Amino acid sequence: MLNKTTLLLAMIIMSSFTWAKPEWMTDVTKECKKSELCAVGMGESRLLAAASARANLAKIFSVKVDSKFSLTEFSDNQSVNSSSFENIVESTDLDLSGAEIVKTYRGDQYDYALARIKKHVFARTIEKQMNEIADEINKHLDEEHIASVSFVEKQLISWRLLDRRREFLVGIRKSAPVSTKNLTRLRNSLTQGKKLAVNYDGMEKKRIHSFLKDYFSSLGYETTKSEKRATHLVQVDTSKKKANFNVSGFEKYHYTFNLRVLGSNKRVLGELSIETTQTGRDEGQCFTKAYDHFKKQLDTKISQIKMRRI
Repeated sequence: MLNKTTLLLAMIIMSSFTWAKPEWMTDVTKECKKSELCAVGMGESRLLAAASARANLAKIFSVKVDSKFSLTEFSDNQSVNSSSFENIVESTDLDLSGAEIVKTYRGDQYDYALARIKKHVFARTIEKQMNEIADEINKHLDEEHIASVSFVEKQLISWRLLDRRREFLVGIRKSAPVSTKNLTRLRNSLTQGKKLAVNYDGMEKKRIHSFLKDYFSSLGYETTKSEKRATHLVQVDTSKKKANFNVSGFEKYHYTFNLRVLGSNKRVLGELSIETTQTGRDEGQCFTKAYDHFKKQLDTKISQIKMRRI
């Protein structure tokens, strides 16, 4: 009888150990060295738990680095407002390909996973991203036109954010590929003494005229309503052509946006064209889509105009 009782107690004790939750689920330091970053995730399968753990690794940077990264560090940056700054921060990816799932546990309802990445490995991955951005920055600086300055200002934000993330891992910052003061000097040299007027008399006149004025202001140019007071004139016109589209309740249009810059002598200094075909419930919806496409393409296409000459 004593042997049976002893055996039963032993089975109960072993069972309690078997179902005990691992300590790393509530305290990652049990499995994580100071030279590593760790995070726990949960999901309805082992695969989902692993994905959750990697996502929680990224959240460490979101809380401890990204949330403290401020636009006030870029007070001289004219190309980026608070909204676009937040978009740049959110779109600056974290490459977590080096993260390993080192522990898993199956609970009553969910799976759990422990993700771990070595800080020095992660820092090298981030530094590779920084070097790629630095190469792009230097290439655009060599072009010396105002659109390149705006491109560089945005890329510099991504570079500095990555540098802060790297600093969080290894405790050291790197020197930026270009200073904001040098960018400001270059911007001033390209825009000084130039005053732009915008001429647009097409569809959605008020909205598009306002966008163009704000766009060229963000590049660093002074703008004016008076063409007589302007040193340069930005002319924009649009054209549309209805296309065949045999789908009930929808229409299809092809749009062309032409933009040219004229000097004070009315000589064309440069021009560009952006074309797009859009479908929608009606012409208004088609044009709204075309306008959004035009705005996205303008930053890329504006370099076709020799901006140093305006």
